[in-house]
Amino acid sequence: AEVTRALRHRVPEGKETATYIVVMVLGAGFMLPFFSMINAVDFLNDQYPGHKNVVTDINTAYNIGGFVIYLLLLFFAQKVSILVRTVAGYLSMFVLLGITPFWSVILSNQINTASWLLEASMFLIGVVSGVLNATILGLAALFPPKYTQSALTGVGAAGTLISTSRIIT
Repeated sequence: AEVTRALRHRVPEGKETATYIVVMVLGAGFMLPFFSMINAVDFLNDQYPGHKNVVTDINTAYNIGGFVIYLLLLFFAQKVSILVRTVAGYLSMFVLLGITPFWSVILSNQINTASWLLEASMFLIGVVSGVLNATILGLAALFPPKYTQSALTGVGAAGTLISTSRIIT
């Protein structure tokens, strides 16, 4: 509680713009992976031809993962530092995003298993994204309100970037 009061509304003088940009990048970072996966509709349909509702299923898996972690974070978020949650979250996201697109290639003879692994990966991405979402928005809330706006602007920028790339391609 003392740390929270000490940090509230304190941004190093002369670093407001840099802090705003960093928080915006962090905001974009926790949603960009999800937006990337759900906008890869053609890729997913090609890789999982027998799975008619692949995009709906990965959305559902992602949202269930997020819901579960939000419930747990209500009770346990304060037990792990913001730094650990952020670093572990982004590293986990990096690993999950590195392997998730390849399930159908690695298990080309077992497409049902690959499909389940895709959904399990999206569940885990939802969990990690939920941790990052709560952590980044919680961190931004320690500063003046414009930094919460910055995090949410990053989320919007991530959605716009991915949607624009989908339109172009």
